[in-house]
Amino acid sequence: GTAASGFTVEITKQGARVGHWGDSDTKPGNSTVTVYVPSRSQVWVKTAGAAIAVAGVTGTLDLFSVSGSVTVSGNAREVYAETMGGAINLNNLKSAAARVKTASGIIKADGEVADLTLVSVSGDINSSMSAFGRARFESVDGQIRHYGPIPDAAVITLGDGFGIGE
Repeated sequence: GTAASGFTVEITKQGARVGHWGDSDTKPGNSTVTVYVPSRSQVWVKTAGAAIAVAGVTGTLDLFSVSGSVTVSGNAREVYAETMGGAINLNNLKSAAARVKTASGIIKADGEVADLTLVSVSGDINSSMSAFGRARFESVDGQIRHYGPIPDAAVITLGDGFGIGE
């Protein structure tokens, strides 16, 4: 970073907060921040342009990036992920619920999720989920593809963002 940027770590009884910011007029070099938490933690991440990658967390994930990508793998209890311009990748995710949204990014999802929602305005949605109970795939301008069988007793809803197909 630069002299105008800062990095903070705040630890309280309720949890921990890590922050990094910089002067918007400067362009510091790339950096990677790796945070290790207990596996059952509830993790909340918000970034402007940074990519987010989470693995091995069994708690709830709430992830948001304005333009960066979001990648999740492992056995998170619930996943909420949103990015305006980045891609979202659910890699071999095993979860009770996953809700992901992107405006222009591509969504790729595989694994086993009981209640799955994948929404993109203009990006493609590519699912190769091996198991799901309920799945909703929705894109206004992007292509929606599901590779593989639809599990017995599963419900899948495909829509274009305007209610068609629901």
